[in-house]
Amino acid sequence: MNHDAPILCCTAEILANIALREGAQAKVQDVVMDEFYYYADCERGVAWHIPLLTLPQKRSV
Repeated sequence: MNHDAPILCCTAEILANIALREGAQAKVQDVVMDEFYYYADCERGVAWHIPLLTLPQKRSV
């Protein structure tokens, strides 16, 4: 894994782990979330919720 890569392609669960571990210090500027219908999923939805709730630099478009 290249931690200095300009683009990170990962699952929502990986992004959620980064958001929980690094919080506001996470080197995340923009996120494109595919399969957003999982937001309402009982089991996987939390992985979409966490980055939106914990990354202060987020923006929704």
